[in-house]
Amino acid sequence: MTTELPNVADTGRYSISQTAEILGVCRRSVEGYLSKGYLKYHRRRHNGYRFVTG
Repeated sequence: MTTELPNVADTGRYSISQTAEILGVCRRSVEGYLSKGYLKYHRRRHNGYRFVTG
């Protein structure tokens, strides 16, 4: 995990993998953060995939 703020757009939509890369952690860590409520996510209407906004 990095101590720097990520350089992301406020209106950007990021997949779980993209979020993990930006934060410098593995994908499973991001999934844990989502389940614990540390990160908020939304679901895409057409396929149900989760995404995180900037």
